[in-house]
Amino acid sequence: MRTSRRLPDLALARVVLALALVVLATACVSAPGTNDPFEGANRNVFAFNEGVDQNVLQPVARSYDKVAPDGFQTLLSNFYANLRFPTIFANNLFQGDPKAAAVTTGRFLANTFIGFFGFFDTATAWGLPRQEQDFGLTLGHWGVGPGPFLMLPLLGPSSARDLTGVVVDLPLSAPTWMLSFWVTGPARILQIVNARAAFLETVDENRAAAFDYYVFTRDAFLSYREGRLRTGDASATPQATEADKDLYFPDDEADR
Repeated sequence: MRTSRRLPDLALARVVLALALVVLATACVSAPGTNDPFEGANRNVFAFNEGVDQNVLQPVARSYDKVAPDGFQTLLSNFYANLRFPTIFANNLFQGDPKAAAVTTGRFLANTFIGFFGFFDTATAWGLPRQEQDFGLTLGHWGVGPGPFLMLPLLGPSSARDLTGVVVDLPLSAPTWMLSFWVTGPARILQIVNARAAFLETVDENRAAAFDYYVFTRDAFLSYREGRLRTGDASATPQATEADKDLYFPDDEADR
């Protein structure tokens, strides 16, 4: 079972890597200063994502929000954030930051053993701040530019650099190599719904206020990633920017 489960992950990694290399090659011939050379295609994908969100994910999240207490949603958010330990720890080391790696390890141990497997964020109360790192940020740390902006089907905003980083982060994801797909699949769906429920009002307000919601989402995401690159601290990003990142299938870091 363990061997057969890894084959799809490897195939997916190869597909993502091939796509990322094509995008990076295209970026090399793009006009200087251009960060959205595929805007037409990106807008089409964005319209598709908006349709999925407004007709499927948002209604499910609203129903979930009515029956799931805020405290329960917070516990789940904490639990999923704790599972990102391998990815964050590895990228701390990739960036040559042993101090951050030590903090990440301390957080994981405190939240896992004192915080009941991560459901309670004991580490923050103990002065161990939450971090957020991935290989896209590691590439940026070593001077790799973001490349062109990309809007991915269902996955939402990204960039050439971040898409390339997925290849390294994928095998570092704890659920990928610890549990069966029949466990991680439903757990991932619950994670997505739980994170989307955290930003129902904020996303509605942003949609209503934005003159061009595609531009708003794009600029907010790029600002979000730049802020993470400078700080690496998950608490350093404004909530409005967090909401735009979590609009489409988010990645373990929604806070209430």
